[in-house]
Amino acid sequence: MIRSILNQLILDDKFIFQGSLEELKLKVNESNSNLYELEYIGDNELKSSLSWSLYTKTFPAIEGTASLNEIDNKSVEIHLKTDPRPELLFILLLFLGFFLGFLFYGEWPPFWFYLLFPITLIWFWGIIRIQEKFLFKKVKQYLTS
Repeated sequence: MIRSILNQLILDDKFIFQGSLEELKLKVNESNSNLYELEYIGDNELKSSLSWSLYTKTFPAIEGTASLNEIDNKSVEIHLKTDPRPELLFILLLFLGFFLGFLFYGEWPPFWFYLLFPITLIWFWGIIRIQEKFLFKKVKQYLTS
């Protein structure tokens, strides 16, 4: 059950780069977009991140990793993936703390509290997901062009 919840929080995409691993490395090293950054973090692993974000001044930037699997000398499978965002966990813990505080003082939370939690969680998850999809789309467009 926990794995299925985490899978909803992670964006996962695969595509094929037409060229060798060396050609991919050259293309990554030549990338100079103002929208995102691409860099190698290992022999068969890339990191991509947005150069801007809507609200990530206090949290890590929107980023993803890509594992590279050379199929043959003419193509490379690229598997893009994100990690769960810490701000979603922060929101969950914040609301849990408020809820336990209400119970500790013998009061039930007001009705709006029950609405605020899912709306806030869905709002931030939606903003994050839109930015992650934008990043993956731009990286995919660049590497397949």
